[in-house]
Amino acid sequence: MFDQVCLLAEGKTAYIGPSANGLEFFKKMGYNCPEHFNPADFFIRNLAVYPGREAVSRKNIKLICDTFSMSQPANEMQDDIAEQLGDSSDWANTSYNSVNSDSVSYR
Repeated sequence: MFDQVCLLAEGKTAYIGPSANGLEFFKKMGYNCPEHFNPADFFIRNLAVYPGREAVSRKNIKLICDTFSMSQPANEMQDDIAEQLGDSSDWANTSYNSVNSDSVSYR
């Protein structure tokens, strides 16, 4: 099992951090991983765009990604990156939310 995971969907960050905390993050949003179910499969199932259900899939993905982008771990990560890059960096002047904008060029 992985210690850390980075989950991406539709060009957005759905979760970054300890894998066990990822399950807890999804659980708080109402996505419970069934007992004896592979967590990787669980994440894929909830972050995939399903044929015939594209609109619903994308709505759920947006909710997950937007929720993570506003979370304390996401804000701490943004602060850590800005600190490491220094105040003169362009990153220090960008918000995490703008990185996760709704415009994804590959659709």
